[in-house]
Amino acid sequence: MNATRHEGLDALRALAAFFVIGIHTSGQYLAPEHWQSSNGYVAALVQGFVQIGVPLFFMLSGAFLLAQPIENPATFYRKRLPRLLIPLAVWLPLYYLYFFVKGADVAEYASHLFWAKGYFHLWFLPPLIGLYLVTPLLRKLVERVSRPRDLSLIAVGILLLEVLGNLFLFVCQVELPIPILFIPYLGYYLLGYVLKKYTLASKSLWGVLYGVGTLAMISLLVLYHASSWAEYVTSNLSPLVAVATISLFALFASSPRLSYNPRSLISFAACSLGVYLIHIVVLDVVTKPFLLWCPSVMGQAWLSILLRWSLTALLSFFVVSLLRKVRPLHSFL
Repeated sequence: MNATRHEGLDALRALAAFFVIGIHTSGQYLAPEHWQSSNGYVAALVQGFVQIGVPLFFMLSGAFLLAQPIENPATFYRKRLPRLLIPLAVWLPLYYLYFFVKGADVAEYASHLFWAKGYFHLWFLPPLIGLYLVTPLLRKLVERVSRPRDLSLIAVGILLLEVLGNLFLFVCQVELPIPILFIPYLGYYLLGYVLKKYTLASKSLWGVLYGVGTLAMISLLVLYHASSWAEYVTSNLSPLVAVATISLFALFASSPRLSYNPRSLISFAACSLGVYLIHIVVLDVVTKPFLLWCPSVMGQAWLSILLRWSLTALLSFFVVSLLRKVRPLHSFL
């Protein structure tokens, strides 16, 4: 095993990809008609655990990129930006073609390319590209602020401002355009570095915070399921999502070595970006047979989510693993 690997964060990367699949597998059962049965409550339970998937990816990126030595910005951009720009340039047109074939109004999506809506689930890539662009500057910041307490206060302060800003944007129904969509995630990005490098609290405290944040999120999602506030409760920058995200990250960051052989998890982690990119198509393929031949399964949220979530994760990993063996396709995933 590579001594430089952080096995805990490798495992968390795999878990974050699994969570993102769970978001899209269970989300349909939050619709109003499903709250007349247990389906809505099952979906709320799942969503309360998985909504932290995307913020975890931002923290993981900051944990590793900000920890590397300062280098010439041009060198950094040349090495790192193609890893995101190429997948975005390849997969976005492919998804437009895919949804066009399915009969979706892709012109409506295309008219929103200045906003997250125009990128489907790929909206995550433009703000990550923005964070890459400011990484050389952030590296200088973390190098100059030597005291853990000071850097922690800066990172937490930025995140608190972003959480408040998110509430303001939600209340005012304002959406940030793609070019500045990275700004709300600076706090997560910096905290990923801080929590990987420094131990700020005990595992038991992080565990309690994660449990409280997750249970509170589930409770409020059930309480406000009929109002627009349900969307806010599970947004990437709601207070409870932030608490649960940071706490779970800190728990995994405090375990650089796992007590078992994590080879399979590390393999899944290496495919996490590819799994994120491809899982929507795989989920559609997995769901189709259930709709055609087992509609009763789709009527039971717990069974539908369990089967489609696990099958989508396994098939996505299998497909990405195969595609990554073809060298010309490696940069697309």
